[in-house]
Amino acid sequence: MVFSRPKQPPVQILKSVSFNVGEGEFVCLLGPSGCGKSTLLNIAAGLLKPSAGTVSVDSKIVTGPGRDRGVVFQEYALFPWLTVRQNVILGAKSADGKFDGDKVDHFLIVTGMYDHRDKLPKELSGGMKQRAAIARTLANDPEIILMDEPFGALDPYTREALQDQLIELWSGSKKTILFVTHSVEEAAYLAGTVILLKAHPGELKATISNEVAWPRERASEDLIGIERTIRSVERT
Repeated sequence: MVFSRPKQPPVQILKSVSFNVGEGEFVCLLGPSGCGKSTLLNIAAGLLKPSAGTVSVDSKIVTGPGRDRGVVFQEYALFPWLTVRQNVILGAKSADGKFDGDKVDHFLIVTGMYDHRDKLPKELSGGMKQRAAIARTLANDPEIILMDEPFGALDPYTREALQDQLIELWSGSKKTILFVTHSVEEAAYLAGTVILLKAHPGELKATISNEVAWPRERASEDLIGIERTIRSVERT
């Protein structure tokens, strides 16, 4: 992946990055700033076109955004003039504008936002906004959920609560999740597979399998062992 700017030399963002994500997997892209994590996610979402190489879903090359892929950004991306429920309805609408109200309410319930469904985004905390954004993505019923550091701007308590809720949602739906983070602890807690990238340009450094059984305890020796493994590979 190469970006060009007027009167400046091209900058290579990604170099020879290749990996597979299986159906129903929870995979974390982990690496420092500048390693191309968000760029990779945007390419997978169809929001960026790679200068070389391809991304494919079920053997079909990604050429743009699609309903088979839902994206959750760090910035929440809610429409400020719509209520929580109206935002989620946008995700649930089919091409002809129809939607299933029961499905909308279901995802409001499972994300803990049903009691806040009539509020505007300005009335919500950061954690509530992200729950609403996740509910909207789930209401679209994508096969793959792409998440770009969705909890990075939240306080530690809210971040851990949403991590637990995300795992519960994933366990119930078995959606495929590709999750970008720069936190070793977050990757170790969430992922079944950690894809470690290095920076300038972004390259694949290692793929680490995380076989710690669910439910996971944050302070368990097994999880701490995975964190040590990741940090050890980072240092090499």
